[in-house]
Amino acid sequence: MKMRPMLTSSLLMVHLGLGTVASAAPLAPTVQVELPSDPAAAEAVVLQDVLPGLQARVSSANARAEAARGYFAGTVTFPAAFPDLDGLALDDPAVLEARLQRLDDAGAERASARVAVLPALTEPVRSSLAAGLASALDAEDAADALRRRVLLALRRHVAKHPQLAADGLAPERRRLDAEVARARRAVEAASATDKAEARRVLAQAEDERRELERLVTALQRVATVPGATLPDASAALAEAETSAAARDRLARLMAFLPAEQAEAALNAQRQWLESGRRPALEASLKALQEAPPPGGDLDALQAALPDLRSAEQAAAA
Repeated sequence: MKMRPMLTSSLLMVHLGLGTVASAAPLAPTVQVELPSDPAAAEAVVLQDVLPGLQARVSSANARAEAARGYFAGTVTFPAAFPDLDGLALDDPAVLEARLQRLDDAGAERASARVAVLPALTEPVRSSLAAGLASALDAEDAADALRRRVLLALRRHVAKHPQLAADGLAPERRRLDAEVARARRAVEAASATDKAEARRVLAQAEDERRELERLVTALQRVATVPGATLPDASAALAEAETSAAARDRLARLMAFLPAEQAEAALNAQRQWLESGRRPALEASLKALQEAPPPGGDLDALQAALPDLRSAEQAAAA
């Protein structure tokens, strides 16, 4: 059957290939629906292909919106509500801005679709097309508004708490990654009699790396879900005197803790400082100043002291 190049430029905006941003793939260009020149055949395409496609978009958008509402109600996990966002570096402002840009682009496409002139069809078919397109666009706007809500909340979260943004987390992540790598090498190099203990050290290093990410994820939920439960600080408090990773988690959690737990966290920091950490470092520095070794240890120790004094001042504040 002979096809016209385009029955009308308006159907260009039905864009059946675009209507959701819940995809890891880049946004597809607007799909042009080319209708047959014969009016009866053109209406058949609308009834058999275009309208079912629009209804599928409505169903998909409604399902996404329902899952998102469940997340904000605290009954649905983040991966189940936003599978396209799961696994992204949502502590990175650049990633969040990129996802918001994608929402803006999709919203602009839908806004254009709303004002597009529909093709010359019989009134019942034309009305059905207009209603179907409006329903799809409304459903997608609603679904993307919920996705925008979570992204904006996360953007505010990392802006307000830079210790939970990617740049603020990077030094501790590198330190913990180095600890895991060092522990792995120790397992490989350990003798048969030392292998079990080396494996225990590796397991502990991996646990500490995982606990940091669990804390980050839990606080992201606190920032996005009304009434979400704060992470339990008891384990970090119990380990604060002996574990640098636990002290780091406490410091990142401090701003979210109720007054009583915040005071306990401060006391844990003070106890660590008063237990000999600062005096031991300063004693080592003095000894090195009197007889510095050739390996550069003096410089490393001097570089570490300002951070330690900053921690002491924070604990005393």
